[in-house]
Amino acid sequence: MLLTGFATVELAVQALTEYGALTCLRKETFNRAEFRALIQQALASARHAGRPAEGAGAAAPDSIAGSQAHECGLALVVDDDAGWRAILSELLSDAGYRVHSCAGYGEALGRLRRETYSLAVVDLALEGSSGDVPRPWHDSLDEDESLLGYRLLASTRAGGVPTFVVSGVATPAEIERVYDEHAVFAFFEKHAFDRRTFLHTVAEAQTGAPLSLELNLLTDRERQVLQLLAQGLTNKEIAETLVITTNTVKRHLKAIFRKLEVHTRSAAAAKAISAGVSVDWLEEEDEDL
Repeated sequence: MLLTGFATVELAVQALTEYGALTCLRKETFNRAEFRALIQQALASARHAGRPAEGAGAAAPDSIAGSQAHECGLALVVDDDAGWRAILSELLSDAGYRVHSCAGYGEALGRLRRETYSLAVVDLALEGSSGDVPRPWHDSLDEDESLLGYRLLASTRAGGVPTFVVSGVATPAEIERVYDEHAVFAFFEKHAFDRRTFLHTVAEAQTGAPLSLELNLLTDRERQVLQLLAQGLTNKEIAETLVITTNTVKRHLKAIFRKLEVHTRSAAAAKAISAGVSVDWLEEEDEDL
């Protein structure tokens, strides 16, 4: 196969006729799924001709991946760059997801309201965001107004969807804010994007999704109460720390127990620990609400 970024008709004809190339692929229109299919076709032709290629066994992983396709559920990709949409969609398809891709905020929001997703990948700066407007305008807007991706993060969090951000516009402060305020699973910067790392993180999300979904159901205040509970604080101590009443603490704990489907403080603390909440010490005995 000839894969080139400098493809003229004459070059393609010469590769196919004079040098016996199977096909000529242009880099600017390269499609990974099409490429895999051509590789399998070439290997099958070589075996049929009695000339087994050394890498003939390489087709096996593709056939295995094909048998596992779409077992991970539905994934949403939101990016206004067609090239990035294609890359992310193909990677998620390889990982076993059925993928819906959207180019803008409105289409993505509609999808989120109609469908149930197992994973979402969102770019912060979607078309219609104010990232390209004059700086004084940008400075006068808060994050949710300046980048439409933030609004989608609020929607995916409310729906309990594990979410990745893949963006080229974030500052270190914005990255921290995305993790702290929107509880994303991972953040990837486009200029340093690595496919293997992305796929590895997707696999981590698949195994950690059930717990993440549960914790995403909690409000910010309930998360604070859960963290303090996991550190072993009593209701009175939690109330003093958060400057709320003990009755309010009890109300939050009831909501936490219901959402996490637990009945004791220690069970709730165990789920917090599994989710990576820092814990100094735990009470050995359960307490009633």
